[in-house]
Amino acid sequence: MDQDDDQYRWESATGNAINQNNRRKELAQLPNVRLGMMRHRYVVLDMSDAMKDQDLRPNRLFCSIELLKEFIFMYFDSNPTIPNRLNNHTKETYQECEGEASIQTALEMGLQTLKHMPKYSSREMLFVLGCLTTCDPANILQTLKICKENEIRCSVISLSAEVRVFRKLCVDTKGIFHVIMDSSHFQELLQFHS
Repeated sequence: MDQDDDQYRWESATGNAINQNNRRKELAQLPNVRLGMMRHRYVVLDMSDAMKDQDLRPNRLFCSIELLKEFIFMYFDSNPTIPNRLNNHTKETYQECEGEASIQTALEMGLQTLKHMPKYSSREMLFVLGCLTTCDPANILQTLKICKENEIRCSVISLSAEVRVFRKLCVDTKGIFHVIMDSSHFQELLQFHS
């Protein structure tokens, strides 16, 4: 019995190490990452009802805020002369999550700032989303087209599942789309984007 427990622990530890190694290799091979370039990044945090879910401890919102704090420090550490925009999406306070997210509104806010940045710099938006829907005032496909024309690269880290419009946003703008598996994977993805 004791030997079976040891074998199970060894297989579990080995499997976790292999999975983490494979994830790191996958992230290292992603294209469109240019170091030493001026970067302008707009970060959008979803503040909809979906952020109240407790699949991340204590909930998605709290976990996201804590990891985004670390992300901002890492981002400025690796890019000390770069401006950063942190947009609190939907609500002004972190405690209140209500309503539905509007990706189009967030894109338009980011576009207003990023389209005026110089063409030689990298203009990026990073969405951290827990929602499965987007409640937009108009046709979001037109806004995606404007992002593509202005060469604004949009990446999405989804906390719930793959959503077609989020994937399309990333594909059209040459961004990266990921769905997290757990909080440690979430942290790895944020480190990759810094």
